Amino acid sequence: MKKLLFLALFFYAFSGIASAQNHQDANHNGHGATSTEEIGQAVFTALQQNRFDNLQNYLPDDAELRQLKHQSSKDMRAMLQTLSPDSIKLNLQTQFARLSKESTENAFSWQEWALADTKSTQRDARNPGLHSVKIQIADATGNTNAIMFEAIKVRNRFFLFRQMVFQPKS
Repeated sequence: MKKLLFLALFFYAFSGIASAQNHQDANHNGHGATSTEEIGQAVFTALQQNRFDNLQNYLPDDAELRQLKHQSSKDMRAMLQTLSPDSIKLNLQTQFARLSKESTENAFSWQEWALADTKSTQRDARNPGLHSVKIQIADATGNTNAIMFEAIKVRNRFFLFRQMVFQPKS
């Protein structure tokens, strides 16, 4: 009888651990982007629709920021100490609103533009998780513009990190 009780408790505890792990995986399944092209498309679509909330899935949480700290340089870790998921979201919302306002003031119609290309470069060899992403957009007449933002790569997923600005034309 004791063995049966022990086995039942062991099975119950093991299934609880497995269930918690599956729940954690389910929460992060689809969290972040699998590529810079995906995150670039998400940013462009959010700008077209003027809906920052469409980017929620691409914002890092505490787990991603902790992981990023482990793979970053000392100066990057110090900077990450001052950031939280909420501060990153607030900063990006401000950048997004500024970009939307800037485009509206310049009679820029997002609906007339299409995503043409997405390029990503690693910002710093000491911080392999930090990427600069440039999305190139074009209209039907061949005019182009570019939007720049920083993304982080954590556990093979990309997340929005800082900045979201039109690239100045050279």
